Amino acid sequence: MRRRTKNSMISLALVGALTFSVVVPFGGRQVYADPADDPETIRVTIDTDTPSAVENDEKQNNEKNVIDASDLETVMAGAAVAVNRYLESDFSYDTSELFERIHIRPSLPTPTETQPVEPVTNPEVVVPPVEEPPVEEPPVPVETEPVIETQPETLPEPTPAPHVGYKGMAISAPPDTYVNIRTAPSTGGKKVGKIYANAVAEVLEEVPGDGGQWFLITSGTVTGYVKAEYFVIGEAALAMKDSIATRVGTINTYNLRLRSQPDLKAPVLTLLSNGTTTVIAGEEGEFYKIELDEGYFGYLHRDYVDVEYQYGHAISLDEERLAAEKAYQEQLEREAEEARLAEEARLAEEARIAEEKRKAEEARRAEEERKAAEESRIAEESRKAAEAAEAARLAAEAEQAEIDRKTPVQVSAKYIGPQKYVGEVVNIEEVEITVYYKDGHTAINPANWQCSLIGIPLAKGEIVFPVAYGPLETVFVVNSIERPAEPAPTEPAPTQPAPPPISEADQLRLQICDYAKQFIGNPYILGGSDLLHGTDCSGFVMRVFQQFGISTTRTSRSQAAAGTPIAVDLKTLRPGDLLFYDTNGTITHVALYIGNGQIVHAANPQMGICIWDAFYRTPCKAVTFLP
Repeated sequence: MRRRTKNSMISLALVGALTFSVVVPFGGRQVYADPADDPETIRVTIDTDTPSAVENDEKQNNEKNVIDASDLETVMAGAAVAVNRYLESDFSYDTSELFERIHIRPSLPTPTETQPVEPVTNPEVVVPPVEEPPVEEPPVPVETEPVIETQPETLPEPTPAPHVGYKGMAISAPPDTYVNIRTAPSTGGKKVGKIYANAVAEVLEEVPGDGGQWFLITSGTVTGYVKAEYFVIGEAALAMKDSIATRVGTINTYNLRLRSQPDLKAPVLTLLSNGTTTVIAGEEGEFYKIELDEGYFGYLHRDYVDVEYQYGHAISLDEERLAAEKAYQEQLEREAEEARLAEEARLAEEARIAEEKRKAEEARRAEEERKAAEESRIAEESRKAAEAAEAARLAAEAEQAEIDRKTPVQVSAKYIGPQKYVGEVVNIEEVEITVYYKDGHTAINPANWQCSLIGIPLAKGEIVFPVAYGPLETVFVVNSIERPAEPAPTEPAPTQPAPPPISEADQLRLQICDYAKQFIGNPYILGGSDLLHGTDCSGFVMRVFQQFGISTTRTSRSQAAAGTPIAVDLKTLRPGDLLFYDTNGTITHVALYIGNGQIVHAANPQMGICIWDAFYRTPCKAVTFLP
């Protein structure tokens, strides 16, 4: 900061008195001088002594006297006394002492002639109780020698530059991180400091020098020469000065509310006291935005925040050296403190580990005892649970066995009567009904089976009789023919010769069927091919034929494709042929035909390997692997 004279300081105080409210101690009271509605007059408000600011607000109407500009002289005399006492004291650049004597605050609105003076309140400000400040004796003036500023002998007396004030602002824009400041406009001049990028300096003079134009600048505590090409000046500097500045806000009232959003109704995060400073991150409406933590923001009402623009400035070599030494010393102290804390932490950690080991040993012993007791309890509970589970299992098996004994899963029917002729009827006793139950036993001709064609005269041909037993259904076929005419009496026919012996091919077919029927009652297992311990339908067929050296492949669909197709007709089917059944057009099951309209197959998990009626559902295909 450049030194100002006492006269300029007095002028600043007086100008401020016309722009802001000036508060000075006056006769044990606080005196406020505010601009009035009439520009020719100034209203002066005198507060009487009160024990607290809250009581002062409540009694504001009765305890304030408004006087005209005719009495302003008395008030300003008090302000002048305070200023003069300050100026006669030890003069310094610090203005905090002055603002302890003359407090500048935003002007309060002046009430009209017909309105009473209301207490000034704002939802953003929380007024704390105020104690009367102690009366301080004015400082005794001290004789001081005037401070004389000197310039290095090598620097010429500067002449006014064409860039005075803001026009004299220069912003550093070096090609690297900083520019050297020298005692002469030459790279041979002695280095006296550095100015970093985006730092601000005042141009005192522009002179020709080594390699072009040079500026004589002052910035911070450093005055010297720099190359002009490394600086932005004039309108360009003014255009970018706000972008390089750090805006610092200072709270100018008591207990200002910090809100979570830029809204007077937003939640209050905390209260900030008078004089608190913070960096302003932005503006939103009537609020300044400040960053409380990384990515965490709050909002302050702008009426109660004084804003100052701060810029970077040059640093002398001595300042840089002292800063480096200070940083180094702080680093040593920090490392020593970290070492001390680390040692304390190590000792504490060792103590903690020892204590944890002791507690862990105690816990281990307690846990072993608990586990032993728990294992004993679990063993006893397991024994009791096993006994209960076994009893429940036996009871469930008995119950299921009874259910299986009573649950039919398949029914088959066949005609066992004589040859029927057209017009004759089939009687109940000529039909054999076999019911297969879930537990594996069968019942022949049980009661309550039904057939709608029993007792109805037969037409010519194969007649399919539907049979129902509860929810189960099957069919049997009766072939009805025309009754032959009675032959005329003839001589007795000679004795017919014995039928020819069965061929080897037919014997092979019967052997295959007899071998397959040996495994009736064995279990069904999907994907299996073990005739004793479990197989599915195609595995059953494959293993039976494999016993006789015939390969049928593994799955029902491949077996249907590998065999020789034959008609699905009881007249042409022979024992040992294979019948296939489909689901929605896809072959899903295969069975071995054993004659008399029956099949042997691995039916399902409930029935296992069993004998069923060949037409329990309509076969979709028949093939043979036999001659």
